[in-house]
Amino acid sequence: MAATPTVLLRTDYVVLTQEHDGKIIRYRRTAVPFPMLQVAQQVYEHVLAVYERIGRRGRGLLVDSRDAVGRNDPEFEKLLLSFRDRAIPGFAAHVILMRTAVGILQAQRIDRSLRSDRKAYLTTDNEDDAIRFLLQQLDARSSA
Repeated sequence: MAATPTVLLRTDYVVLTQEHDGKIIRYRRTAVPFPMLQVAQQVYEHVLAVYERIGRRGRGLLVDSRDAVGRNDPEFEKLLLSFRDRAIPGFAAHVILMRTAVGILQAQRIDRSLRSDRKAYLTTDNEDDAIRFLLQQLDARSSA
């Protein structure tokens, strides 16, 4: 059984935890919508600062968007892509965890631009599969 997650950052919009003996960083988007793009930008900067502080090397990133309110306005998508371009590099693997098939399709559409530099990536609606994938990727890298 895995130890209790360590909370690294908690806001109304995002909760970051370190899980599975520090191997997985979970970015969980809450159901509270960003009221303005500036708030999203500030939160994203805080998240990036945490990633820099704890380090990404040898860790998996689990982006848990199951509770997020869907949003596809062009300004927000541009901000989200910029955040992902800065957030994902350096992690050994990452998973996008969505609630619905429509959410999975939207995540895949938004994430297409990052695929070229991905080492290991999965989009799913199954949390057990997500964690298993990350741990397998990390184990494979540590024994290589």
